[in-house]
Amino acid sequence: MLPFVSDFATRLQLPIALPVTQSNVLACLPDQEGKVEGFVILTNDYRFWFSRGHIRRFSVGFPYRELQDPGRISKFYGEVRLSRIDAVAAAKSALHKLGLTDEQVYANFDPIVHEPDKVGTNRVARYSIEWKKPNEADFPSVEMEINATTGSPLFICLWGFDLDKADPVVNAEPPPDLHKPDWRPITAEKEKTDILSRVNPEICKTICRLDLPIATNEARTVWGVRYSRYFDGEIVFTNGYVMLMEGNTTDCRISGFAAPDAFFDTDHEIHVPAFIGTRKLTERQAEKIAKKWVALFDPTVIIDNKALITHPNLPANIIVPRCKFNWTVKGRLVAVEVDLESGGVKSLLVEQPTK
Repeated sequence: MLPFVSDFATRLQLPIALPVTQSNVLACLPDQEGKVEGFVILTNDYRFWFSRGHIRRFSVGFPYRELQDPGRISKFYGEVRLSRIDAVAAAKSALHKLGLTDEQVYANFDPIVHEPDKVGTNRVARYSIEWKKPNEADFPSVEMEINATTGSPLFICLWGFDLDKADPVVNAEPPPDLHKPDWRPITAEKEKTDILSRVNPEICKTICRLDLPIATNEARTVWGVRYSRYFDGEIVFTNGYVMLMEGNTTDCRISGFAAPDAFFDTDHEIHVPAFIGTRKLTERQAEKIAKKWVALFDPTVIIDNKALITHPNLPANIIVPRCKFNWTVKGRLVAVEVDLESGGVKSLLVEQPTK
């Protein structure tokens, strides 16, 4: 991991002797499940978290946002010389030095900025800055703390899926006694055929644009993970649609799907301009469409409560005509994304009842 730490430090011009060697390391906390990831803490208390092929988190000591002992707050006091605009510019500059574009981390939109706290006559010399994901308002793409005196980055956390890179090759075997779920591709034709036979035909034809019976070669990937009594997995079709599966090990059922152009809850970052359009349906009209497809997908689900509606987390002048309806029905999550321009359903999830 040290070459990645050295590269990160070089790009940000951190005050660290380069290249970083074992003599500079105070502690190394590797992942306990055998993954190529872990924390590296240097002797000057600079901290790095390596995961998914790159440095995902950096901090100088503990960041202010994670302070739990009020008695230590004086360590964060300092002079505030940077304006809000200067702090955001410093944050963007750090991201650019790491080779990231604004679009990759949604820094082309306005960030949420927490200005330096006032504690009596003192100021906490930190700006807290984060850019949220347009399709997941509760999740940041980037979190940062900027030194309000010098403009240097003191904390960076990168959450974006598309920043992930291949893990480095490590000539070491993980401990043999680690408990790992049986996460595996399903390749046996009989098992694939059995899983595909569970797919609702109307959903396949109208939404996923597949004809029945589904040929196993239309399923680009079928994978699953088995725990002691639970099975979870998905089918990725050649046309980009994804079917979700869940249940117990003897009764696995289809619990939903996602289109390749779903906006919400994706496992990849989205390109906002590709989703810009015009709202042609009202939310009431879209909700009727959502309820219709829930009833078709699982007639046992009766929705009689008000939906919690999720909207794109974007400025008002950027119109992405999508919304997601969320219900809880007898403890089960039901969620449907509807395209307000075309009336199409882009994703649907009906959690299976627990047994």
